[in-house]
Amino acid sequence: AGSNDEEVSGGEDEAEDSGDSSDEADLEMAQADGAEKELQVEFIFTDPAEEDTPYVRSLLAGGSLCTATGADAAGLAATVANQVEVGTMIKADGALFGFLSAVSLQRHRADPSVGRLISLLGSDRVEDGPLRQRLAGLLAPSGGANVGLLLSERMVNTPVQLVPHAVESLHLDLGWAAANAEPAAERASLTFEWLVLLAHVTLDAQAGAESGGAGGSGGAGGSGGGSGGGGGGKRSKKQKRAAGSSLSSLLGRASFARVEEELLAEGAEAVSLVRGGLPGGGQLLLMLLRPEALAAAVPAMRAVMCD
Repeated sequence: AGSNDEEVSGGEDEAEDSGDSSDEADLEMAQADGAEKELQVEFIFTDPAEEDTPYVRSLLAGGSLCTATGADAAGLAATVANQVEVGTMIKADGALFGFLSAVSLQRHRADPSVGRLISLLGSDRVEDGPLRQRLAGLLAPSGGANVGLLLSERMVNTPVQLVPHAVESLHLDLGWAAANAEPAAERASLTFEWLVLLAHVTLDAQAGAESGGAGGSGGAGGSGGGSGGGGGGKRSKKQKRAAGSSLSSLLGRASFARVEEELLAEGAEAVSLVRGGLPGGGQLLLMLLRPEALAAAVPAMRAVMCD
C-alpha cells in the first residue's frame, strides 16, 4: 500500500529539517483549506494460509453468522485458513480486509464448530418446514449430499468493487479443486452439489402480517420436497408457481446487509428465515444454492458494484 504521507527519514541536517517543516506546513494549510488527501491502496487476492487464522477469526466473531448462531469463530477460522484449495483472502499492505470461502459440511461434521451449524440447519429454527426436511436429508451422515457452507466477512472499508472478483475467484477455485485437488478424498469433499448461505437481512415491518407466518419457500429450481436427498415426488405447475411467488414475496420484503447476497438470493433454489434475531432487528436468511449460481450472479454484481 502507498499513501501521499511523507516519511521522515530521521536525518539531522538542517536541510532535511527545513524540508520536513515545509511538508508539515503544506499539510496544515491543506487541512485548513478542507482539502482531502487521497490514499492509494493496492488490494491483492491470496490463497488462505495458516497465519490468516487470527484475522479470519476476528472477522467471523464480529459477523452476523457467529453473532446469531453462537458458532465457534475460532474453529471455523482454522478450517477456512487451512483449506488452501478453495478460498480467497483480500489483503492490502499485509492486512486482511476480508475473505470468501466454502467449507464442506459433510467432511468437517465432526468438528464442533461445523457440527453446531449442521444441527442448526436441521432444527426448528429454520422456519420453512419443507426446506428444513430437505436439508436434513442432504446433511444426513450417510446417503446425504456434499454441501458447502459459504463463509464471507469483510471490513466495512473494503471497496465493494472487489466483491464480484472475489465471488468469481471462489467459483474458479471450486472448479479447480473438483478437478485437481489431491488426494482423491480431498477432491471429492470439495466437489459440492449444493451451497448454503446464511445472510443478514432486515424485514419490512409488516412482513409477519403479510406472510401469515410463512418463513420461506422453494424457489423456481427446487423446493422442500425436491431431489438431492430431501424427498421425492413431482410437483404440479400450480405448486411450482405458488412456490416461486412465495419466494419472490419473501425476498421482496427483505433488505440485505450485502448487495452480493441479495443477488445470490435471486438465484436460490429455496430460502427460509432463521429464528433468532440479530442486534438492530436483523435476522438470518438461509439460502440453498447450486454452485453455478455464483458465476451466474457475477455479471449483475459487476453492474451494481463496479459502476
